[in-house]
Amino acid sequence: MNATATSPTKPTEYGKSKSVYPTNHNGSSILPFIAKTFRRDGVNCFYGVQRDNFSTSYSNIKLEELREINKGNSITRIVKSTQKSYSWDPIPIANTDTIEVSMEAVGNLYCIDIDDFEIIDGKKCGNYIYDNLPEFLKACPYTKSRNKGNPHLWFRIDGIDADKLKGSSDWKNGNENLNFPINTSGELLTRMTWEYKHGEVFNWNGDIPTFEWDLIKTIIKEKEIKNFEKKLNLNVKQPPTIIEYCEESKSAPLTEQKNEKKKEKEKEK
Repeated sequence: MNATATSPTKPTEYGKSKSVYPTNHNGSSILPFIAKTFRRDGVNCFYGVQRDNFSTSYSNIKLEELREINKGNSITRIVKSTQKSYSWDPIPIANTDTIEVSMEAVGNLYCIDIDDFEIIDGKKCGNYIYDNLPEFLKACPYTKSRNKGNPHLWFRIDGIDADKLKGSSDWKNGNENLNFPINTSGELLTRMTWEYKHGEVFNWNGDIPTFEWDLIKTIIKEKEIKNFEKKLNLNVKQPPTIIEYCEESKSAPLTEQKNEKKKEKEKEK
């Protein structure tokens, strides 16, 4: 039997939350959602990490590296500061309660991460109201963040090249980049999130919705839109220089005169 959206997943759940969700959103195990959604070209794009130990993460892991991990092989990593290499293996999922899921390796997959919270007994406690979401995002399946219990909303974007956007190591999308009608703290994420292995997914029917880039632009800040489009070389046509503008202005009347003379000659015939 499925648990309701308001019931705790397990006694060992990460954090508490006062976020309010629809009571008719029944949850199911997060594991089938991860297994189906985070897979590309036969490769599982997820692996185990140790709770609160970010050194166990490889946040910009590539698909080919995950392919080797899937085969049971180690991969070589390089420490940026020293350029020294070392062999790396993820933590087996059976040995941890936390899973890193890679949107970067999947390609066309994104997450809205809501950060609204209040402090209770010295800890951050999520306090987001689901009904405040932009209407179209309510079509998304969502998981709940480990510490605040806020929604992670999952979707795809049509109209941008995900591999081009995420393919270089210098790509970073901004923090606090949301521009919801009702003021909301959070981010549109493109690389990865950590999910609770014993958590649940809600509002999932087996599919992930796809939205047009022009629609997504309505819910993120202008600076972030420019950040995305610069990386993708979208809208890169530069306005004409003053010289080009003047030349175009001069030639326009001449072109019109030539067209008029041509019409007159055709009439004479």
